[in-house]
Amino acid sequence: MKDIMAVLSYLDFFSTGVQRVALSTAADMCKKLPLDAAEFVMEAVPLLTNLLQYHDAKVLEQASVCLTRIAEAFASSLDKLDELCNHGLVDQAASLIFTSNSGVGRHPLARRRTRG
Repeated sequence: MKDIMAVLSYLDFFSTGVQRVALSTAADMCKKLPLDAAEFVMEAVPLLTNLLQYHDAKVLEQASVCLTRIAEAFASSLDKLDELCNHGLVDQAASLIFTSNSGVGRHPLARRRTRG
């Protein structure tokens, strides 16, 4: 699980295509997380939370998948869920939902939704 930060650490320095692959890899790593992986996974939560405001829909989607899988893995632990929420996840997710539902935002999900 230490590898999740290795995959995400230099995300800002790569092209969007490489970012997409890195986040897809991270999402795969977040499948079936054991509770004892929380220490390593929580390290990545601030970065993943910030990506909820990213301009590329695929990057944003994969960051959302990572965060969803992390939340699901720690659903049985109130302490872990509190820690997850302390990184601003709820505010970022609410902003994302509001923007995509309004259809007037500049967010990638809003644009993506209106196309399809």
